[in-house]
Amino acid sequence: MYVKFTKTLIDTTPCPAKGQVILRDSTLPGFGVRLTPTCKSFIVEGLLSGTRKRVTLGRCERMNLEDARQEAQKILADWKLGIDLSKMPPVPTLSEVLECFLLERSMKLETKKTYRSLIERSMHDWLKLPVNALSKEMILSRHQQLVKPTRCGTENRACANSAMQVLRCLLNFAAAKYDLAGLANPTEALKYRWYRVEARQGVIPDAQLPKFYRAVMKQPKIARDFILLLLFTGLRRNEAAALKWANVDFANGTLTIEAESNKSNRVHTLPLTPMLTAILQSRLPSDEQEEAEPSEFVFPGRYEGHINEPRAVLAHLRAEMGWQWILHDLRRTALSAGEKAGVPFLALQKIANHVIRREVTDQYLILDSDFLRAHMETISLRLLELMKTDVYTWMAADTINVKEAHAAGLGRSAKLIELTVDEVASDKTRAINIRSGQRNILDQLVKSNESVSVLTSMSILEDEPEEIYW
Repeated sequence: MYVKFTKTLIDTTPCPAKGQVILRDSTLPGFGVRLTPTCKSFIVEGLLSGTRKRVTLGRCERMNLEDARQEAQKILADWKLGIDLSKMPPVPTLSEVLECFLLERSMKLETKKTYRSLIERSMHDWLKLPVNALSKEMILSRHQQLVKPTRCGTENRACANSAMQVLRCLLNFAAAKYDLAGLANPTEALKYRWYRVEARQGVIPDAQLPKFYRAVMKQPKIARDFILLLLFTGLRRNEAAALKWANVDFANGTLTIEAESNKSNRVHTLPLTPMLTAILQSRLPSDEQEEAEPSEFVFPGRYEGHINEPRAVLAHLRAEMGWQWILHDLRRTALSAGEKAGVPFLALQKIANHVIRREVTDQYLILDSDFLRAHMETISLRLLELMKTDVYTWMAADTINVKEAHAAGLGRSAKLIELTVDEVASDKTRAINIRSGQRNILDQLVKSNESVSVLTSMSILEDEPEEIYW
């Protein structure tokens, strides 16, 4: 029975008492409605490779007439080309695509963690949806919803962009992997709607560095050392957090960041300045700690693994400093201090481990950690000067065994830190106390009547181990 379908016609046509009745649309051959005693359903009928087929599209009360008509047109067009979608594998869900993408693509572990976090946190309610169910309207709406205030006072626009960029990669991967030729990537709706994100410019101002240093020194040791290491190396947060003792070489005065732990995906070696050596030396396990199995990480986590981001400490420091800052600001502060102190731009690029776009001749310049040593010393001295402190005072504050520190290479590394007799004498106001014998080490230095290296001069105490307290 051929009739012109309307919603009113379908709703008012009664169901048969028994059996079934087929109503066929007069405007779209092959599109129809099947009536049974219990329900009404949209159907599509036609020939596929010479065989007559009938497919149920859905129940009339759950499906719009126009949507059903469009779906019928697609199926009839596929049948005309000999395509049977019912025998094709089902469209994967977003979660399935994500897992397959992370499994097959070659990328760093940290990158995989970032991709997973962005999708699962930003689109958790989409994970069980087939990828072809994502529409442009959904994409535009979610992109706007992801913009919200953060703890640091930003609007998280960069994160919103990143989440949609990862989704775009996943959908492109799905179209190729699962042969979804007809899958249109809905993220194209953002072509002219991406948020403009300015590069961060945050640093710790030079005038605020003394206050910053004093505030940091009040924090728990692991967080304090972690923050200072970031400041004096310019490392990224995750690079410093994953630093292992196996990659700290006191004998040669270097620390190495493994390729899988850094953004550039290559091994990065930095020289140890006296300040860095002092910080790392102070973190070596004590005799009491050696009874338990020590962590492989310089900054171990509370229970396992390594430290991530000391959020409670950062919140306290932000409140004390009176402005919002992030750990990456320390990286910009270190590099900016080097630029102001006259460190060559090429050296700053190497310290930052940025990709250097070279000319042909530059490719023959192999710059190792020894090339960076003097420049790292320059940055370290500049920061110490701005913070109105020095390595010696920091060691006093941290209660380091002088003999052990000297044996670890502090004396050798400290040759660039030289103070005149007058400069040493001016430090007598610091209440430095030697526990054994109550001798004042600065008096010992003044009596030498010559320019001396502060840390090298500590060798006068090598006759017996002594600890300095601040």
